[in-house]
Amino acid sequence: MKKLVLSLLAILSLNVCHAQSYYDQGIDAYNADNYDKALEYFNQDLLNNSQNAKSYYFKASIYKMQEKYALGLTNINLSLKYLKPKEKELNGIAYNLRADIYYSIEEYENAISDYSTAIKYQPEKSDYYISRAEAYYKTDKYNLAKLDYQKILEKNPGNVEALAGLGRNYLEQGQFDNSEKTLNLLLKMDPENELGFYFRGMLRYQQKKYNQALDDILNCYTLNLTDESTRDLYVKYAKLSPDYAISLITKKINEAPESYSWIELRAELYQNQNLFKNAINDIEKAINLAESNNINFSKFKRGMYLYQAGIYDLALKDLNNSIETDSTIATYFQMRGETKMMLGNYKSALSDYDKAIELEPTEPWYYNSRAWLKSRVLQDFDGAIHDYEKAIEQDSTYTSSIIQLGKLLEDYKKDKAKAKYYYEQVISIDTAVSIDNIQRVFALTRLGRQEEAIAFSNKILALEKTNSQYYNRACMFSLMGKKTEALENLRMAFELGFNDFEHIKIDDDLNNIRLLPEFKKMAEDWKKNFDIHVRPTYTKAEPTQFGIEKSVTVPMKPQGGGVYEVSCKINDLPLKFIFDTGAADISISQIEAQFMLKNGFLSKNDIIGQQRYSDADGDISVGTKIFLRRVEFGGLVLKNVTAGIVNNNRAPLLFGQSALGKYGKIIINNENNTLTIVSKDLELAK
Repeated sequence: MKKLVLSLLAILSLNVCHAQSYYDQGIDAYNADNYDKALEYFNQDLLNNSQNAKSYYFKASIYKMQEKYALGLTNINLSLKYLKPKEKELNGIAYNLRADIYYSIEEYENAISDYSTAIKYQPEKSDYYISRAEAYYKTDKYNLAKLDYQKILEKNPGNVEALAGLGRNYLEQGQFDNSEKTLNLLLKMDPENELGFYFRGMLRYQQKKYNQALDDILNCYTLNLTDESTRDLYVKYAKLSPDYAISLITKKINEAPESYSWIELRAELYQNQNLFKNAINDIEKAINLAESNNINFSKFKRGMYLYQAGIYDLALKDLNNSIETDSTIATYFQMRGETKMMLGNYKSALSDYDKAIELEPTEPWYYNSRAWLKSRVLQDFDGAIHDYEKAIEQDSTYTSSIIQLGKLLEDYKKDKAKAKYYYEQVISIDTAVSIDNIQRVFALTRLGRQEEAIAFSNKILALEKTNSQYYNRACMFSLMGKKTEALENLRMAFELGFNDFEHIKIDDDLNNIRLLPEFKKMAEDWKKNFDIHVRPTYTKAEPTQFGIEKSVTVPMKPQGGGVYEVSCKINDLPLKFIFDTGAADISISQIEAQFMLKNGFLSKNDIIGQQRYSDADGDISVGTKIFLRRVEFGGLVLKNVTAGIVNNNRAPLLFGQSALGKYGKIIINNENNTLTIVSKDLELAK
């Protein structure tokens, strides 16, 4: 907005007396960004000249920047009232400002009308067409938006704003070929265009080209490390190609080892993969590198990662510290409440939820958490119902609360008709196959539509084979009374790192299997395994360092050209792999894959989907993406990694550097033909 207003100054300076009038002083204050003083001068000017359209205009401009839209509309309407029709430029700029105000308050139809009027006054202004196209886009008038973008490009084929808008427009319409062509042209003209990378990343994600999508979104984020929305999109896309996503960020860290942003981002990627030790090691590094304004948030994240790793006592220490430093952040209290609940300190947890809601009363998540505590632990069912209703009041599409409200109405109030209404609401909201739409599975289960629930759950599992998804399936099958399937999925959840043992104790979805001897033994065994093998990694650490750095050296057989042969076990099957510094992932040929499937080293459930793979020479093959439960390399163990079956029987078995990078820092000694891995959390094979 400031840019347009400054361009107006040259026009408004015409026919102004040379003496420093109140209006002149207002302009000077405006140029100095002293808006309060500028308003005083413009008000003084209007006392002397109540019909000065220019003073009203600048007041409206200031109020828009201050987001005081009602005052902005009042003043721009007065400006338009007193402008003369022959003053075409001033009318065009004034209508454009009013359109911008309408756009800001989401009155898009009024904005479109005013942009159209502005264009009539100044048909040469490409900015007005861009703005109107944006308003058309917001109202799903994609063809009209396209016409505006194309009109601009007819006059100026190199207008990057129009190309970005048109590419996004095609994407929204599902015209992927046109979108790709337009965005590729944009990035040829402007190789550092953030929007070009952003929209092309979204396009490639829609095309299921997940690695290429990550490349584009990372390029966009690299251009602006302060853009949290782009960072969040990278984290979202990383869930469908986690190893590749981590390898890209590891490369950034290698290029800039002291970069807080990249290390903190990799920590989150590790955390989303349940690689909590890696996440905590990275967040430790981030804390040491962080500027003062980021240290407390990084310590909060360490507390959150410790919580998710099931190390509640250490998590509580970090969260207490965060709140002592800044007691105005609602999320800090929310997370501490979760932690206290897991430690059995229910009264204090309730107090923290209360504080989170006090600080941020419009966040549904906080009501949902407090309701869970009230219903599952405190047996305050009426209080829980009230909180779920409050959560839905804040967000009518918050399916986590909608389904829990339905369950309470069915189980506690015995109101099946009303419960059915809420289950059907969930089904109408969670329609897309997405890892975030798990509530649809439980709604279908509660309605007795078991086959549909299982089918939808299978589709979600195809997207993400994580411990949380297997745990959700265990709950689903338990509710259905399918005890064998419930126990099998719970076992898979444990194998993939599920360790929320306190949650299991209070999750009533598991009531149908809770008393089974197999359930009790499984939970006890995995809890014991966790306490013996995982917890000591944290509890024996120094207060500011989790784990001591260790190294392991592995012999390799050189094959020439930076390629080495190494011994490896995949799901306990001994194989000879090529360690290739130019390859990204683990890949195997169809022959080995068929053998593994036939002999039980792989199952059909381990097959994820399709992906493209490239070798050191840059050759690309299309293959099947699979899930490996255990990879043993040189006496080390890597769990739960993705790999590829290359559609080529002659393809070598490759062990890529990004997969090996999960162990830690890699040091290759070409003279001794050895590979050394340095890390704080190496896991040795038994």
